[in-house]
Amino acid sequence: MTLKADDQKTNPDELVYEIYRAAATMKDELTNEQLLLIDQWVRFYKKIEEQKLEQIKKEIKMSFIETTITEHVYNQGWIQGEAKGEAKGEAKGKKETATNLLKMGIDVKIISQATGFSENEIKQLLSSLVLTYPRKGDKEE
Repeated sequence: MTLKADDQKTNPDELVYEIYRAAATMKDELTNEQLLLIDQWVRFYKKIEEQKLEQIKKEIKMSFIETTITEHVYNQGWIQGEAKGEAKGEAKGKKETATNLLKMGIDVKIISQATGFSENEIKQLLSSLVLTYPRKGDKEE
């Protein structure tokens, strides 16, 4: 398709339409970086009006593509930050669950199965609990 861009007989609207149509059919196989590169090439080619470009992108359902590298980097950072936050929250939740189960006197093996923590990790958590909260029946010194 890029060879057609130099051909004076090529209709720019049709060329851009075909590029976006091809990208849309391969959307699941292309990375965000590749989609951004396609979009930037089309904007560089710029032989059609902005309004027509947006109309084509909307029609082909390619209007989600970021328009700048800065926007792309920002969005990628946001996605990565969100994933890290979810992972931290999940780990904190598992630790709280393990702690509560330990306080209830549930067996370490069962807690390991329920939380995915190793028995050693749970024993370490238990030892930190014993230091902080004496268990029922333990003598306070």
